[in-house]
Amino acid sequence: MGQETRDLRILVTGGQGFLGGALVRALVGLGFSRVAATARRAAPELEELGVELVAADLCDDAQARAATQGRDVVFHTAARAGVWGDSAEYHAINVRATRSLLGGCREHNVPYFIHTSSPSVTFQGVSSEDESETAEYGRRPLNHYCRTKIDSEREVLEGNGETRTLALRPHLIYGPGDPHLLPRVFEAAKKGRLIRVGDGLNRVDVTHVKDAVAAQLCALARREDPKIWGEAYFITSGVPIRLWSWLAHLLQWKGLPGPSRSLSLGKAVLLGKGMERLYGALGKEGEPPITHFSALQLGCHHTYSIEKARRLLGYEPTVHPYHPFDEQFQMIEDWACFQKLFPD
Repeated sequence: MGQETRDLRILVTGGQGFLGGALVRALVGLGFSRVAATARRAAPELEELGVELVAADLCDDAQARAATQGRDVVFHTAARAGVWGDSAEYHAINVRATRSLLGGCREHNVPYFIHTSSPSVTFQGVSSEDESETAEYGRRPLNHYCRTKIDSEREVLEGNGETRTLALRPHLIYGPGDPHLLPRVFEAAKKGRLIRVGDGLNRVDVTHVKDAVAAQLCALARREDPKIWGEAYFITSGVPIRLWSWLAHLLQWKGLPGPSRSLSLGKAVLLGKGMERLYGALGKEGEPPITHFSALQLGCHHTYSIEKARRLLGYEPTVHPYHPFDEQFQMIEDWACFQKLFPD
């Protein structure tokens, strides 16, 4: 099975992104020789790995469909992330591109489609702990990202058929190469603008990028099991943390100051709503320093059960959030621990 699996023709969308890039490197490191990745700009770092570059604008239906031709597996990691931006842009990449890729997979008889979703699809704006996949989709999505990730995940799961589909929901991915999550915290702390939201005791799940990649590989390894398809899976480290305590340790490790002040969750939410209205009225392109959604994420409990992923995918996280930070934030290119998923 190992060599047969390594001969699969694989496409990774978003191969220049944080998760997509790590997944491409892992596949190549594990001996997969027929890996392709979509790219909209020069990608010498991928070419050096021997990866086939697919120059495709995924928001163009014809180009997205064509990119799936001749593939056995599509890993769809490309997405418009963030909490602020134009609704049409979010819809174009998160929904329309996903729809086009699914259509291409059906048209070209691609057997497997592994979609990267987000726990934001179930976030209702209130604290939740150890939430399982039985949780409903958010009834009133809090921003364009949540809404479009709900819409895209629905299409993926409802489209399970001749092309087998599933959705992985990694929560708060961090680690080497992270372009968004922790760098923004560090930058705010550097400028003395980091504000603690709430009482500082809220419990949150995070996912190291190595574990986010591991979940993708587990789905690939178990692709012949019909029970895994048509399902969504929460993916985390399996060890909930006190968010502000964890950030305090990280800031200390970086030699940066802690929060300059604190706000109650209620006041932070009001401030976020006010900033959104102000930025909207002024037509400002940049993201507000705080939004309604980000205030809730910073002050609420949000932890998720990974028992379903453990049971059906064989997923087992490997990186504890308090593993020595010097090691966590080095470039991780040793994927040998995942060789056992693809025995020769």
